[in-house]
Amino acid sequence: MRITTLEQLKGIKERGLRKIVPSLPRIAVGMDTCGIGNGAEELYKEFKAVLSRRKIPAHLVKTGCFGFCAREPLVNIRLPHKPLVILEKVKVQDVKKIIDYVIKEGIPIDRALCKIEEWIILPG
Repeated sequence: MRITTLEQLKGIKERGLRKIVPSLPRIAVGMDTCGIGNGAEELYKEFKAVLSRRKIPAHLVKTGCFGFCAREPLVNIRLPHKPLVILEKVKVQDVKKIIDYVIKEGIPIDRALCKIEEWIILPG
C-alpha cells in the first residue's frame, strides 16, 4: 500500500502502537520450533480456553522465535501502561495463575525472565 496522505500515515502509526502498547492485556506465546517442541502449542490452547471460558478481554497471539531456546516455552505479557515482561519455561498448569495475575495487572515473578522498560530503536 502506498501512503499518500498524512491521515493514512497516522492510521498506520496508530495500528503499530496498539501492537506495542495495547489497550488490553496482550499475551504472546512463542510458537517457533523450540517453543512447540517444549509444549507451546498446548500452552496456547490452554490460554485460549481459559480466556474464553472466563470471558477475559485480552489479545492472545502466536509469535515466532524469541531467540532463547533454553528457556522455552516463552510467553510475552504486555499490560496496558506497563513494561513488557517475558516469562520463561511456562507450563500449562501455570496458565490460570498467570491469567489471575494479568487480571490484577501483575506478573508472576517466579516465571519472569526479564522485563523491557523501554524500546530503543538503533539505527541500522
